[in-house]
Amino acid sequence: MKNGKNGFTLVEMLVCIAIIAALGVTIGLNATKVLNDTQNNDYEEIFGDLFDAAKIFVELSSSEPYCGTMSTSQNGTCNVKLEYLVQKGLVDKEIYKQNNPMRKNEKFLDGDIIVITKTNGKKSASYSVSECTNDVSGCSGINYVNDSNIKDYKCWGGCN
Repeated sequence: MKNGKNGFTLVEMLVCIAIIAALGVTIGLNATKVLNDTQNNDYEEIFGDLFDAAKIFVELSSSEPYCGTMSTSQNGTCNVKLEYLVQKGLVDKEIYKQNNPMRKNEKFLDGDIIVITKTNGKKSASYSVSECTNDVSGCSGINYVNDSNIKDYKCWGGCN
């Protein structure tokens, strides 16, 4: 204010607006990052649970025709369908209502497969989407997630 007049000058108003705008952009960007991180954590949890269930399934299936003797041998591979996990009660059937984080606008399907690989007695799990054209920036050709890259996976929702 100058010369005892009431009110603010144009410069004072513009400075206040610029400060408020800068704060708004900063808060907005941080809120978006927090929401994306939360969503990624949800995806990690979904697949972590599926991987754990598939590993348990392999251990329980030694006498059934699903994986043969993989549970007792040191090495092998077993393709575990999602429907097997639901049938055995290892995964809730509500999974079919959830969007599959690997695919755009698609739900989980009975035929979705988790591959369990056992090497020297240690099991690892992976999930891939066949015929995937991943359109997430930096993810071209990446169509799988596994239990070793799940924490750093950045290509969620890219498969068409």
